Amino acid sequence: MMKQRTSYTGFFIGLVVGMDIGLFWNDFLFSDQYKFLSILNMPVFSGLAFGLLLGLLGNYLEKTMYRKKKAPKELA
Repeated sequence: MMKQRTSYTGFFIGLVVGMDIGLFWNDFLFSDQYKFLSILNMPVFSGLAFGLLLGLLGNYLEKTMYRKKKAPKELA
């Protein structure tokens, strides 16, 4: 039986954690200074923003941790 490696696990874990952080922590103090960040005052958009950010970070970390080792060069 062959073992199959699960793909995008880091992305989904990061997405869930990021969305939780964004939903519960949506009132940003620095959004008054920067008007383009005022959309992050809404819980849904801050959840999506943090979810995508942490999802991409989780995917990157998964790819670097499980990077396939290159096969050694064969001597001719």
